Amino acid sequence: MKTSHFALFFAGVWLVPAVAEVRAQGRSEGRNIVVIGASNANGKGVGRAKAYPAKLEAKLRAQGVRANVTNSSANGETTADLRRRLSQSIPKGTDTVVIQAAKHNDRRFGVDTKSNMQAIKQELRAKGITVVVAKGVRQGQKQSDGVHLTSAGHDQVATGLARRVRQAR
Repeated sequence: MKTSHFALFFAGVWLVPAVAEVRAQGRSEGRNIVVIGASNANGKGVGRAKAYPAKLEAKLRAQGVRANVTNSSANGETTADLRRRLSQSIPKGTDTVVIQAAKHNDRRFGVDTKSNMQAIKQELRAKGITVVVAKGVRQGQKQSDGVHLTSAGHDQVATGLARRVRQAR
């Protein structure tokens, strides 16, 4: 019994790094997209699995684009918060960043959306990263709070982003 645990331990020691290396290599293939933003990108009220970043990846893959979408969003963030954590949020090998400008949070906290968005875009473009800004939705596609997207709203945003991400490259 001890021998089998011992063998499994050493197999794990050798296999886990190999799997990690394969995943790291896989990340460099296709489109590596990171979504940064606040509660809408984070899926508040519908869940992360139904938020537009997850739907964006599914739509791109259905259209034949090898896409890996990482959702690096957090509830309550402002564009100043996004700007501060930008270097930690965007891993090496990222070719496209989708930004959800946290305008509602910026208004709540008196943050200058325009200057932060300009600085974020400038920093990303200086690194050769394509920038796509997520657009709003039609009336009726928000939850009862008037701020957060419904599932249909997330679907609409993902559909528009899929087209724009494909064209951006």
